Amino acid sequence: MTNKVEKIDFDEWHGLIGRGIVACGEIELITYKCLTFLPSEHIVEVVADLPFSKRVDLICKLIEDKPLQDELRAKFLQLLKKSKKTAEKRNIIAHNPLQVSFYEHENGGIFVQPEIQTIRKKQTILCLNDMREFASEVEELSSDLQAVMRQVFEACNSEIKVSGVR
Repeated sequence: MTNKVEKIDFDEWHGLIGRGIVACGEIELITYKCLTFLPSEHIVEVVADLPFSKRVDLICKLIEDKPLQDELRAKFLQLLKKSKKTAEKRNIIAHNPLQVSFYEHENGGIFVQPEIQTIRKKQTILCLNDMREFASEVEELSSDLQAVMRQVFEACNSEIKVSGVR
């Protein structure tokens, strides 16, 4: 039996990986903006080196005391928690290579599949559809977080002006 290996087009992979990582970078930036604006003290330099999930936890704690409508607070917290869940997949993408794996069909044929596979810990394999879903998910999450963050900052800023602090 001869096995035919077709040429693999990596362009879509590269684009999806890039889109996903850029969107994750935007989400990272949102955490730094929140840690600059939300605390009553200037703490961003002290907490900037915290891991992403710890920064998100701190922002969630800070937002509890802010004068926000319950619906806005709940939406922001929900998006922040969702961003923590995407961090694990982002780390897999950022720290593991895109590789070509060879698999054998039950009938003896070989098929080739590009994928991102974890090198350490539990084995996780991300295929092209996983990357499509991830890129779309983090781009939408980044956009939603930016929009809600603006609303949170505006609500906090108007409360500061009303209370006479500014």
